[in-house]
Amino acid sequence: MDLDATVLKVAHQGSRYSSSAEFLEAVSPRVAIISAGEDNRFGHPHPETLERLESLSSAPAVLRTDMHGTVTLTTDGRALVWEGHPSTGSGWAAAIMTESDMSHNESRYIPKGSH
Repeated sequence: MDLDATVLKVAHQGSRYSSSAEFLEAVSPRVAIISAGEDNRFGHPHPETLERLESLSSAPAVLRTDMHGTVTLTTDGRALVWEGHPSTGSGWAAAIMTESDMSHNESRYIPKGSH
């Protein structure tokens, strides 16, 4: 099964059984977003889900709302930019992936204010 996608919103806050290894390999995301509350009582995302994402051959960037705050993705159809807006501190992160980067499994992280 081939469900190839550049971005995957991981199901059910990244719970233990939300995304099987077979499903994740079929999707082969370059970016995986997990929406979970910070210090939630269920312990989401589950460590096994994170391990499955880390072991993927597509090596996706994993963006987590519990760590990165509000996550914003923007694309013009060729480049993909993502930003994290944490609620605590003044942290800020962004990256750019172009079509070329996506086909070569690369991403470049850029510091604040340089784009």
